Parts: sequence; structure tokens; C-alpha cells
Amino acid sequence: MGEVALAALTGKCSPALVLSPLFAPGFDAVDLLMHLKDAAFRGRYLILAPSMPDIPLIRAEMLAQAGDVEVDIICLSDASALHLV
Repeated sequence: MGEVALAALTGKCSPALVLSPLFAPGFDAVDLLMHLKDAAFRGRYLILAPSMPDIPLIRAEMLAQAGDVEVDIICLSDASALHLV
């Protein structure tokens, strides 16, 4: 995973939203969530996930680890309007 400027995620200029995929080569959303939590990020972390049957279980696990970070997952399918962008 590339370096995330954690100092930029807190304070008066911090973003209200962080968006990432659930996973990618060398990247896992759980790892980023732990960095956000450790940095005391107080915004929303939105995760884009491929269509898969275990999304509710994945979301529950993410919420259990989130602390004060507001986490949600959007499940994308091939029919999703976001795939047309």
C-alpha cells in the first residue's frame, strides 16, 4: 500500500470523505481503515466493492473495527450506473 499522508486526514483542513476500493493489487481497505482510525479521522470512509455475496459480513467486520470512523460499502455490479462513467 502506498503512503497515506495521515497528518492531512485530521485537523481543520481534513477531508469529509475518503473513497477507496475494497481491494486492489497491494491494497486492502481494512489496512486503510486501521490507518484512518489510528489518525483519529472523523470523516466518512466509503468503500467501493465488486458484486460479491459476502458484502454484509464484510461490512459488519469493517464496522466492528472502525471505532469513530463512519464506514459504508457500496457494492457495484456490472449493471451499476457507476460503471458507465
